[in-house]
Amino acid sequence: MNELVLLNTAKVSLDEKWNYRNVVSPFYRLYYISEGEAKVTFDNKVRALRTGFMYLIPSFTLSNYSCDAFFVQQYVHIEEVLKSEASLKQRNTLLFEVKVSPLEVALFERLLAINPDMALVNSNPKVGLDLTLSRPISQSLESRLMETNGIILQLMSRFIVTENRVERTELSGINKMSEVLLFIHENYDKDLSVKKLAAIVSHNEDYFSRLFLKYIGARPLVYINRIRIEKAQHLLLFSDLTVNEIAYQVGFENRTYFSTVFKKLSGKSATEYRLASNLV
Repeated sequence: MNELVLLNTAKVSLDEKWNYRNVVSPFYRLYYISEGEAKVTFDNKVRALRTGFMYLIPSFTLSNYSCDAFFVQQYVHIEEVLKSEASLKQRNTLLFEVKVSPLEVALFERLLAINPDMALVNSNPKVGLDLTLSRPISQSLESRLMETNGIILQLMSRFIVTENRVERTELSGINKMSEVLLFIHENYDKDLSVKKLAAIVSHNEDYFSRLFLKYIGARPLVYINRIRIEKAQHLLLFSDLTVNEIAYQVGFENRTYFSTVFKKLSGKSATEYRLASNLV
């Protein structure tokens, strides 16, 4: 069995400033909403985060987050440490929304009580991508970790069972695309073709492309280019590599094509982008 590890948890009050787009996290996001309401969008659907429910957003799921007024959530970030098995979302159909019971409310409260030092520095969902995370430091570390792992397993288990056949089919498609997203994020610098991606989920190229567009909101090669340009932007800001070296490192064999895609997505050439950052 793969290991599920707590990365972060905290209870926070948020407002309309909680508004983030194009978030892709390498971990599961589990939310418990105790007051108010917010929204999350993925697979081209806007889904409400409602009081009295808990929600699971699988790892490597492209999503948008927003709040129109006010809500209170406890967030739980969970890393799945892969061993010899396929991931949880590959082996199971996962629900998005589950109504909390008094037991689960108590489990969330206990998770906070034994992990008081596991909060992120702010509520931006993109911050967790850096994975600069704290760890429990008080006495009885082993017992705390054992209890924490037990709570995580109990909460996550609630999302595995589904009885609605239509919903099961829909979520199965989302989970398959999550598997493809994981592969893209781990191999963006390599030669990625639609044929290769389609083979991951055993579909032909045309059908796969249509499913990818349906659930992710972009064609596969468009999405891959977005990821590559984001990586290039990071390297332009935080490395001394030349533009040619960066283009090659993020998976572009052709410098001219890299320049065209970079300017289309960034609004500036790669050189202009680097120079502009130095003026700030």
